[in-house]
Amino acid sequence: MQWNGNEFWYQMDGKHYFDFFNMDDFRIKRIKTQKGSPFGAGGSSQMIYDCINDRLVSYSLLYPDFILYDFAKNEWSGDKLDQRFAPAHHHNRFIDMEKRQLVTFGGYGYQSYKAWLSTHPLDSGVWDIKNMSKDISPRYLSALGYLGKGKFLLLGGYGSISGKQEESPKNFYDLYEMDSRNQTCKKLFDLTRKGTLTVPFHTILPSETFG
Repeated sequence: MQWNGNEFWYQMDGKHYFDFFNMDDFRIKRIKTQKGSPFGAGGSSQMIYDCINDRLVSYSLLYPDFILYDFAKNEWSGDKLDQRFAPAHHHNRFIDMEKRQLVTFGGYGYQSYKAWLSTHPLDSGVWDIKNMSKDISPRYLSALGYLGKGKFLLLGGYGSISGKQEESPKNFYDLYEMDSRNQTCKKLFDLTRKGTLTVPFHTILPSETFG
């Protein structure tokens, strides 16, 4: 699902149709896709709504170019039915609107967890990927809270210190502040957790008094 920031959720089959759920009257309408398709592997975990240009962005860390969905024409800009899974699925992501770039962090793929901080301009360009594993253990299934100006909080997740799946993976209960523009990472604190092991929800909402 993708929220356009105004009135609809988009639930995508991707290639064939979209379901539009109106949050005001709770009605659903299905729109047929007229042309193209998003990246074939990864689906909605590699898709984000671009509120600057009112479009959906389908992306893959394997390729420099985005595939864009035009809501006026109901079509994708490409048709890359690539079934290869990218090396960092289930990552966190957001759009830095001032810098006009997509930012992703972490993920899992190819039997390893990632601590990759990746950025890509919205309009053109290529991926800039930095491995942050010296500052934060590789992980996925974390929660992200955007602070503005490229900075964000990252809470918990699941991974391992080495990044390898076979080397003592575990749940993390910690909080970091990261800066996608300066490519820096600072640990704020560890959380005490007892009882059932959990991972956080995908998104956290920082309070206005944070910091």
